[in-house]
Amino acid sequence: MGKFRTFQELDREEKIAAFEAALLLLVARVLVTLLPLKYWRAQFGAIVPVTPDPDAICEGKCRIVRRAIVRAMRNAPLDFICLPQALAARWMLARRGIESNLSIGALRADTQGPRLHAWLTSGGHWVTGDCDPAEFAPFRSD
Repeated sequence: MGKFRTFQELDREEKIAAFEAALLLLVARVLVTLLPLKYWRAQFGAIVPVTPDPDAICEGKCRIVRRAIVRAMRNAPLDFICLPQALAARWMLARRGIESNLSIGALRADTQGPRLHAWLTSGGHWVTGDCDPAEFAPFRSD
């Protein structure tokens, strides 16, 4: 009963974001797992520089999206790697009118072969995929 009670105590915006995150994580995982990249590459968006936006509204919405993604992953029967997390969060932010920067890179010092990672930032705030970007050689950042 603990999780249900915790969910009941969330405000309306957090509840909606939790359901939205669960649905979009599932959609993103299906895209990444089942469809070739050429069919969903456009979901990354155009390559444009994103300037940090210190606006408190942007920061608050990023925090809500981040918590919703974490909450959905913690309660889902599936595992979600970094790319579906970043895609779902990007879609959620776009619905809220907030620009984001999705980056994909390979670990620089990996001798075991390439280890890829995706992360999403918005206005200088980490949304998903916390990492030290200096450790990764980005080959896709928009």
